[in-house]
Amino acid sequence: MFIPTIEDLKSRLVVNQTNAVSRDQNKGVEFCSQRSAKYSWDELSVFPSGYWSNNSWRFENCSSTINHDIDSYRQCLSGRTYYFIGDSTIRQYAEYIIMKIQDVNIEGLKTLGSKRTYRLFHKYQRYDINVTYITPEMPFHNPDLPPRDITSQMTEIRRLADSDVDYEQLVLLTGYHTHFGAFPIPVYRDRVSRLAYALEYLFLKKPRARVFFKGHHFIHDDTRWFDSRITQVFQEIVTRAFKSLKTRVVYLDTWSITVIYGNRDVHPSGEAFTSQIQQFMGYMCY
Repeated sequence: MFIPTIEDLKSRLVVNQTNAVSRDQNKGVEFCSQRSAKYSWDELSVFPSGYWSNNSWRFENCSSTINHDIDSYRQCLSGRTYYFIGDSTIRQYAEYIIMKIQDVNIEGLKTLGSKRTYRLFHKYQRYDINVTYITPEMPFHNPDLPPRDITSQMTEIRRLADSDVDYEQLVLLTGYHTHFGAFPIPVYRDRVSRLAYALEYLFLKKPRARVFFKGHHFIHDDTRWFDSRITQVFQEIVTRAFKSLKTRVVYLDTWSITVIYGNRDVHPSGEAFTSQIQQFMGYMCY
């Protein structure tokens, strides 16, 4: 790993942005939530895909008019069933919706119960919003969670595909990243290919389901978990594995967000995580 991978500016920097899309200049520009998902993959070759301005995450190549407040989020998310399947960086999205948008009083999905185990497969229902979080399979570095409580993403996605959840209402956010840094790259490649296969089955059974892949994020001072070069290899692997799914799965470019903020933590926080939520909502709502 190259350390440091970023450096603080020693002087003031002024940047003039001339081609960005303003929330007040949407005429002729596609809504992020309505354009083809493939553009979210195409933009990986054009850095960055957005920027932070006036307390909002702004998309570079599409528009979003959602007001970033709780009432607007509730209205947008209502009437749907949400499944979040993945590591703790995906759990963050589920916890935000449960605790902030649904206003359900929990300590966190990890800390529920006397044995500090996850509240697996529990559906949180309020404001006509249904949320379920499911942990990923091994490798999973957490001594608090008994292995018997873990099933594979492939199993859970196929189970979801065969469920009675209305495909018009189903939203799935999934991904692989954090726990694979210490393993050989072929392990990651195999896992991602199985995920892609499971999603193809999901679309076969529920063709109108909305699916998001949470992209790989950047960390510059945590050598226990992350090497940014390996992360970029992971991104290439996902791009190839999802070649036939790019028109149906939205890629959430959290790399742009976390590089912009010089993210330090495994779990992005503050304005970095706020930007991730606003990015997700920009794709969900219009």
